[in-house]
Amino acid sequence: MDFRLKYCLAVLFLALTVNAAASPADSIRRSEKNEAERKRIEILNSDFTRMIETDSGSMQHFTGNVSMLHNNALMSCDSAVMYPSGIFESFGNAKVVNVSTVVTGDSMRYDGKTARVRGRLVRLTDGSSTLRTTKVDFDTETETGYFETDGTIVDSTRLLESKRGYYYSKIKEFKFIGTVQSDTRDYLLISDSMTYNSETKFFRFFSNTHIWTADGYLFADRGWYDSERDIMFFRNNSYILTPAREIFADTIYYEGELKTGNMFSNVQLTDSLKSTIAMADYADFDMNTENFRLKYNSSVVIFDDADTTFLRADTVFSITLPKPKPKPKPKSKPELADSISALGDSTRQAVDSIPAPASIGFDADSIVSDSTLQADPSADTTFRQLFAFRNVKMFRKDFQMICDSLFFSGIDSIWKLYRKPVVWDGEKMQVYSDSMKFFMKNNRPEKADYEGNAMIVTPAKLNDSVCYYNQIKAKNITTRFSGGRLRTMETFGNTQTLAFSLTELSMNKAEASSMKMDFDSTGRVHRIAYYESPQGDNNPLFLVRDEDTRLPGFRYNPELRPASGEVVLGRSLRPSLRKQREAIRRPDFPITKRMDEAERDEKRIMEERNAEEMNKEEMNANEQIATQ
Repeated sequence: MDFRLKYCLAVLFLALTVNAAASPADSIRRSEKNEAERKRIEILNSDFTRMIETDSGSMQHFTGNVSMLHNNALMSCDSAVMYPSGIFESFGNAKVVNVSTVVTGDSMRYDGKTARVRGRLVRLTDGSSTLRTTKVDFDTETETGYFETDGTIVDSTRLLESKRGYYYSKIKEFKFIGTVQSDTRDYLLISDSMTYNSETKFFRFFSNTHIWTADGYLFADRGWYDSERDIMFFRNNSYILTPAREIFADTIYYEGELKTGNMFSNVQLTDSLKSTIAMADYADFDMNTENFRLKYNSSVVIFDDADTTFLRADTVFSITLPKPKPKPKPKSKPELADSISALGDSTRQAVDSIPAPASIGFDADSIVSDSTLQADPSADTTFRQLFAFRNVKMFRKDFQMICDSLFFSGIDSIWKLYRKPVVWDGEKMQVYSDSMKFFMKNNRPEKADYEGNAMIVTPAKLNDSVCYYNQIKAKNITTRFSGGRLRTMETFGNTQTLAFSLTELSMNKAEASSMKMDFDSTGRVHRIAYYESPQGDNNPLFLVRDEDTRLPGFRYNPELRPASGEVVLGRSLRPSLRKQREAIRRPDFPITKRMDEAERDEKRIMEERNAEEMNKEEMNANEQIATQ
């Protein structure tokens, strides 16, 4: 048993060793056989075949209905030559069929891998898409086509042309390079390069892409367009231009069916109808409603005839609403007498000891002179509402402010400021309260309400080192305007005033339930009246303690005041590109025009050839009849 076991093991080992030694050679032979099979071109048909002996070997010549098969590609022509090197050259009606891809032309040269089809008009067809050019190289192994001279592709919904390009049959994708132009039912396009999938209708474009739509113009250096879902995505120097708007952003995502989109990084939106520029690091918008939202470093610039307004906040919303229908005017009634003025002055005791007008230092132009976001009421049937939240800042030459949140309504032209709002005039005055309202009319202020713990502070500088502050404090303060100039100021509830005379070096202190100031046409105070138990005194400054020169709750914060529009924005405005972009030449499709001309010539030649053949057949028929 031991001997037999050892013998069997030895035989088995020898067999394995022989097989192992033989495997590499067998593998090489099988590989060479497979390579030969791969290179072998199978001739399927030829009406006439002849062999021609040359110094380099035998050459085969095929004539009439020639067809062959290689790499799953069926090739046909009128005549062909097979050279000793294995190169197959065909002439007349050359055709390559690979699965669903068909390439046709006047001639073809095939080296066992690449079919080089040439002609006055070469077509590559796959499904509903047809590429027309003069030269196509089709790789039968990778099923990839390449055209190096001008080409144009047409399908049921679009036209594309470029200087050169590729077609990947397996994934149904074209790649266009060099002055790409496109026309569809929805847009025109020019790009340096792009890809197009004929199956998914999906585009990718690269570098210097211009798109014209029914609504406007778009530009980007990179992006894609899903034409089936009508979704666009633009990256790098994205830009949109419409008759009323101009939009910059690093990235733009837009859904055409919903007409909504998102913009990212360095966003700038200019609305020429509203004379507004909005900027942020993120924005989303709805073209149906014209609503938009700005987030992250948001700012708005509003232009008007009087001034430019710069607004900044963490978040800004703009909502467009339809204007309500005007209510019918009520029938006129006789006006009632002013019940307050009818009471006379018996209930109002003026304190004449209050300092002379102008000692309060109130400037009639201290309130903004027009509405910065009010839309022209006759422009359309809509109005805009604006919301700004967190860290709100505003700058105008005659008006600066800060607050936590802000609201503006274009229907009634009201500005509302909430949570610790502070307002500064063009020079010195500071106003603060719990909330504020500004009522506008014809782009000019009509009324301003400062509600809750309202206080007006104006510096009264004695010298470089000594400064006092004129102060008016009340529960609420209301100012009224006429023609853009301040006419009256009224205080309501717990009114207190401090007024410093720098010529007399005195301080006048007064208290009352309410107060009214009247201003003349030049903006100077000409009358001050205190009502309901007024009290007041006037003391020289050397007798006034420092703690008595401040009313309770006093604060003056010039360091919080926005210094300029540039500071508020925190970024530079991009200059308009409207003129340059409108001057860009739209696609004129020169390649397609040449291919159309070549196709017409081809059709004409075919018609002439068919006519000649019909004439020959008719002549032959007549000759046969004559001989009979």
